[in-house]
Amino acid sequence: MSTTDHEASRAEKLARIESLGIDPWGQRFDGATPIAQIRTLPAESFDTNPTTRARAAGRIVLRRIMGKVHFLQLRDQTGDVQVMIGQKQVGDLGWQLAQELDLADLVGVEGVYGKTRTGEPTIRADSLTFLAKSLEPHPTDYYGMQDEEYRLRHRYLDLIYTSDTLRRTKQRVAIVRSLYWRTCLPSIASMAATNIPSVRSIMLR
Repeated sequence: MSTTDHEASRAEKLARIESLGIDPWGQRFDGATPIAQIRTLPAESFDTNPTTRARAAGRIVLRRIMGKVHFLQLRDQTGDVQVMIGQKQVGDLGWQLAQELDLADLVGVEGVYGKTRTGEPTIRADSLTFLAKSLEPHPTDYYGMQDEEYRLRHRYLDLIYTSDTLRRTKQRVAIVRSLYWRTCLPSIASMAATNIPSVRSIMLR
């Protein structure tokens, strides 16, 4: 399938999401807990009927379909967590929405937090909220990002799928921000004290 075909397929899925009565521009999803914080919660086996609940939002970076159960790997700026979406748990509308999801889409989930039989900490979703669809094509799996030239040509994908790239980018932003606060801002403030009109207008913006 060509890049154009992938884009057309995602656009068609977005149209089908709208036909379900779901806002294609996404919805509010307040009260989400950072995934790193969720991972610190006690996770008991689902066989013991755990009662701990979690509410998370993030980007889909992995997706596996196993019959009437979908497994997603959801990622936010703090980490990853597995999400299990079952037809029985999310209902008819949620299950129809799950069929239209792709890698890099943004979703919100809420459900019971526990461990699968393989020991993987997982949110077993009973609520699925559509937040945004990525219309750009993405690699079919993580290994598509191992090609360095491909990553350089698709920096937006590199930031999504390569944690080291995102970490380095955050460090650079932090350094630039720190230098700005230590050097540029005091200089501007000093000039503003001299009542130079152009400088004062910058400070007031």
